[in-house]
Amino acid sequence: MADVIESLGHPDALVIGDLIACAEGFLGSRYNAFVTFLQGAQERPLVVLRLEGCGYRRLANPDEKAGRWPVGGQRTGVYVRQEMTDREGFEAVKALNR
Repeated sequence: MADVIESLGHPDALVIGDLIACAEGFLGSRYNAFVTFLQGAQERPLVVLRLEGCGYRRLANPDEKAGRWPVGGQRTGVYVRQEMTDREGFEAVKALNR
C-alpha cells in the first residue's frame, strides 16, 4: 500500500478508488492481489488499518449519517493525512472534487 500511495505523490486526501485506479493502471498486473484486497468488503477493516500504518486516517463527513463524502459522483469514505487537522482535512476533501 505504501508503494501505491507513494506513486500517488502522498496526497493530502485519498479514496480507496484512487488506490485501485493507481494499482490497476499505472502499476500493472503485479498488483492484482492488492486490487482484490482493496475491493473486498470483508477486508475493509484491514484496509483501514493499513492506511493508518501509512499515515492516513478516515475523516467522517459530519453532515452525512454514514460519514461518507460525495467524490466523483459517488458517496465514499475519504482518508486524510494523520497530521492534518479536521479543518485542513475538510479543505483537502474539497480539493478532491476540483
